[in-house]
Order: sequence, then C-alpha cells, then structure tokens
Amino acid sequence: MATQLTNSSMFAATPVYDIDGIAAYGLRQPRVLPDDTDTFTALSQRYVNRWDLLAYDLYGDARLWWVIPEANAITYTSTGPTLGQTVRIPSRTRVLGTVK
Repeated sequence: MATQLTNSSMFAATPVYDIDGIAAYGLRQPRVLPDDTDTFTALSQRYVNRWDLLAYDLYGDARLWWVIPEANAITYTSTGPTLGQTVRIPSRTRVLGTVK
C-alpha cells in the first residue's frame, strides 16, 4: 500500500487499512474474511466472556479483541464467548500483517 497523505489532507488523521493492497480509509476496522490459514478451536473456561483475553493470548494485543467475532460473523459481542464455543481463529501472521 503506497498511500501518502499530506498533513493538510482531510484524511490525515483517519486510519488507513490495507485491504488486499487497496487503501481503505475509515474508523471501523477492516473486515476479517475466512482464509485457508484460519484454524478452529473450542474455547475453554479461561475465555468465557473474554474476547480481549483470547486476542491477547493469540495476537499479543487485547485491542484486537474484535478480530475473532468479526471472523465468525458475531455482531453481538457484549457477552463474549461461551464455554466450548467453536470459533474460527485467523492466523497471527495474517492479523498482524493486515490490521496492525
């Protein structure tokens, strides 16, 4: 992604996401689509109601909590995951290379 903005641009303070090589401007995180590198796991008691803890353990950053619900088309995230829930886990390499 070779996007360069000047300080006077109206987009200068707007996050820019690289989505398949295309610059996407916006405040919302990019979509996390299924990929062949994703894995599936059943969640343990440790992660009940804790998307943030799961993201920290997987990606090293609790702020990426939204990645797993997004990858699983889960829109109601206030209650968090449940015991034994099977979720798609996007690979660390893909997540850190795309959204960080």
